[in-house]
Amino acid sequence: MYESHYGLREKPFSLLPDPDFLYLGKNHGMALTLLEYGLMSQAGFTVITGEIGSGKTTLCRQLLNQLGDEVTVGLISNAQRSFGELLQWVLLAFGLDYQNKGKVELYQAFSDFLIEEYAKNHRTVLLIDEAQNLGAETLEELRMLSNINADKHQVLQMVLLGQPELRATLRRPELEQFAQRISIDFHLERLNEEETRAYIRHRLEVAGASPELFTDEACRVAFILSRGTPRIINRVCDLALVYGFAEQKDRIGADIMREVALDKARVESAGAARPAPAEQPAAQVEDQLQGAAQGGAGAVIYPHCGADSHPGHLLDILRNEAFKILSTSEPPDLGYPETLWTPGLVAELVWEQCGTRLNADETKQLLIKLGLETEASLEGMLARQDENSRQRWRNETYAAIRERARTRQAEILLCGVTEVWWGDDPERAPRTNQKPAATTQREGHCFTQLFAVDEEGGMVFRLDRGRPDSGMAVDFLERLLMGRNKGLCLICNEDSILGAGRVRAFARTQGERLQLFYLPPTPV
Repeated sequence: MYESHYGLREKPFSLLPDPDFLYLGKNHGMALTLLEYGLMSQAGFTVITGEIGSGKTTLCRQLLNQLGDEVTVGLISNAQRSFGELLQWVLLAFGLDYQNKGKVELYQAFSDFLIEEYAKNHRTVLLIDEAQNLGAETLEELRMLSNINADKHQVLQMVLLGQPELRATLRRPELEQFAQRISIDFHLERLNEEETRAYIRHRLEVAGASPELFTDEACRVAFILSRGTPRIINRVCDLALVYGFAEQKDRIGADIMREVALDKARVESAGAARPAPAEQPAAQVEDQLQGAAQGGAGAVIYPHCGADSHPGHLLDILRNEAFKILSTSEPPDLGYPETLWTPGLVAELVWEQCGTRLNADETKQLLIKLGLETEASLEGMLARQDENSRQRWRNETYAAIRERARTRQAEILLCGVTEVWWGDDPERAPRTNQKPAATTQREGHCFTQLFAVDEEGGMVFRLDRGRPDSGMAVDFLERLLMGRNKGLCLICNEDSILGAGRVRAFARTQGERLQLFYLPPTPV
């Protein structure tokens, strides 16, 4: 549609993995180099992880294109949990007959195939994409497959590509032998702002357009919207080209990118918002604003149940300026990928872009109405308790914790958990932080963030994963303890994964290094 208008031979931002468009920035270039090295050095297992849409599959396709005839490759792109089923997929990947065979026959057929390939001086490589779907038992069976040798040579190399959950699985005690077989282990990070700009221009150039088709400011907005995830960059940039063509623009500037951001936020928030009563139009506006905040700026947002009332002039700000504020402004880089929208930052943005000074109470109301109230403070974590519980915890328990930390020269940190659940489509980025009620069956996909902040609300450490479990919580605590000379006193919510029995047991093994203190369970 827009190709001829912009002088393009093809669409530059297709969502299909295409090695011709592969951008080898520092991180992705290193990943490809390690993949190549792993194959050349006869590595038993190579593990590459990355978030959804980070470019793992495109790297895999590029690697396949580079291999010569002396390498026999089998590709499994939809790994399953059951090894009986998986072994059938392994044979199918190499074009072998797998039907009407029992598990022993399947194993023997594959073993014979590997020995035959070795006799031909062929290297055999099995690539498994979406390997986070493999359970511990399946991975252990894969390790046993790797024991098939000939003349003391490795006859099967395996490359596992998966989401970060794969790393958590590989750290389990029962997979220690598997972990010892991993020769190369690398995690694909998101692109930074400079790499995002280079990525966009690289794809434009490959498609036949001027690399300057997107202005620097447009690239910056694309980075804010995508947080540097290649697949989301492709989505927003493709939409920007459609919008630019509709308006007959010669270049894509920040104005077009903002239109994309706002329309995208409105559509997504409309799809997620609950029906509001006709007599409460403000609720509809706030639902839209919440969608704009979550879809527009790429910030980490924590849900909060706010009050019903607010100053009249605040609603005007919400109606007229909040889309602009939260979709075109990025919190400052504080050294971690996403930034909390703190009250100070939001008040500053309102002043800079609306010319309105908000006091502390008004800023808090604005945060609540936009769904941006952060739990990165003791008050935020206590917000759902009744007043008596809050007072008792503040005046008695918290005071005792501070005294204990002082006498032991320990550091107090506040730890929180944010779970974002969305539907059955794994390609759809999470756009709502509305957690299902405890009675709701949790299905679909999940993004989980564990974070630790100091008593002033400054971020200390955070960990992003898929579905929440106690293993993730233990991993979070282990990383938090690394390199610390002081002990830690952690304040957590008892009804989160940080309150699991396995987490408490781990804390007991750490003695004075780690002490957990729990807030009362959230009232139902």
